[in-house]
Amino acid sequence: MLRTLGYAATGPTSPIELFEFDRREPGPHDVVIDIGYCGVCHSGIHQARDEWGGSIFPTVPGHEIVGSVVGSARTSGAGPRHGRGGRVRRFVS
Repeated sequence: MLRTLGYAATGPTSPIELFEFDRREPGPHDVVIDIGYCGVCHSGIHQARDEWGGSIFPTVPGHEIVGSVVGSARTSGAGPRHGRGGRVRRFVS
C-alpha cells in the first residue's frame, strides 16, 4: 500500500482538512504521479458537501492535477511533467 496525503471531507458538513490514507499498489497499466498542484472546481465542492447525493466519505475533491511521473510498470524513474483534467484519456505534456 502507498501511504498518501490529501485534503478530504470526512462528512458533508466537515471542513476539508489534511487526511492520510492508503492507496493500492500500482498495477501494470497505472502511472504514479507526484502531484504538485491540484484544482478544485465546483463539482468537487458539490461532491464534498453531498449536494447531489450518493457521496462516499471520506472524499478527496480535485481531479485537475499537475505533477511529474515518478514511475509506471513500463518505465522506471522520473519522467516529464504532466497535467491531467477531468476527461478520460486527456493528458497534456
